[in-house]
Amino acid sequence: MATKSPSAPELVYGHSSTIHASRVDPFAPCCNQPRRLMLSLFQPTNCTKTSGFPYMPPATAAFHDAMFNAFGIPNGTFGAFRLQTCSSPPKNTNFPVLLFSTGSGGSRLIYNVLCQWVASIGFNVISIDHTYDAGIVEFPDGTVILGANITLPDDLAEVTSLRVADIGSALNALSNSTLTKQIGIPSFNISRVGIFGHSLGGATAANAMLVKPRLASGLNMDGSVYGPAMNHSNTKPFTIFAAQRHNQSTDATWAAFWQELKGLKLQLQVNNTEHGTFTDYPILTKSLGINATILPQVTDLIGTIDGVRILDILRRYIGGFFQETLEVQKVKLIQGPSPQFPEVAFVNSSLTSHT
Repeated sequence: MATKSPSAPELVYGHSSTIHASRVDPFAPCCNQPRRLMLSLFQPTNCTKTSGFPYMPPATAAFHDAMFNAFGIPNGTFGAFRLQTCSSPPKNTNFPVLLFSTGSGGSRLIYNVLCQWVASIGFNVISIDHTYDAGIVEFPDGTVILGANITLPDDLAEVTSLRVADIGSALNALSNSTLTKQIGIPSFNISRVGIFGHSLGGATAANAMLVKPRLASGLNMDGSVYGPAMNHSNTKPFTIFAAQRHNQSTDATWAAFWQELKGLKLQLQVNNTEHGTFTDYPILTKSLGINATILPQVTDLIGTIDGVRILDILRRYIGGFFQETLEVQKVKLIQGPSPQFPEVAFVNSSLTSHT
């Protein structure tokens, strides 16, 4: 089953790599093992033909089948998905870099299509698996690492700190031309990088921006905010992208965090969405022909918005925010409500700096 390819002039090339961090993994079971991370890179390119590549490797696919067996999803479902990408890497890699951090327990691979769509409008998007935080990470050598026994909120401070360090490791790897050549990815200009994330990945973005100067702007998709970002001023541009029922009244962390944002800031809300809408699950269920009539409980996970429609909304607003704040081009879409996207409400916004 093929997932939806970007409907844009630019198509996308995808690549996965492993990086080894220069620090001991605190969740590894023994032996002072160095931490290693899986990355996926999505780059805009032009090609006349796309090919279908496995959406995720076999063990990871089986893991996700088991997760959703209770919903009636049969074994073999995730293994049958194919990601439509260009087969050859692009000649032009001179696009801004965006880092993506996953939700708690989530695999970077369940955001493949989302990252692909964002990349399609002119970004090098790099998604990161936070090893032992993700439910499963599968490495090219066949190693499979399952999630550690992490308890939230008890382990929240440690996990958030580890995730921020992972962002630093990714930035360091991307700035090392010898290493990027070894792992088969281009050298990028990472003097000004954007970062976005879902759920705990959004909190990761907010906290990483405080300590990583190369992170110029950030975006949080529907995640509560924890850690130093709650009580440290941030002058860099930031957007909160919320599900329909998530706002500063229902989440006290957002009310506190909003006061710490001193630069350009937006709080956007999308109608007919839930927390899981900000993943690939809406487009995957659509490709399976699953809807609220067939499986009513699916709306509690992903809402009722169409799977292609939400991808277009996220691509346009995430992309527009980073085009504006990474100084690619001025973007009218982020200045206020648009008749093109009536589902998107501007709940709070300040387009000027208040330092």
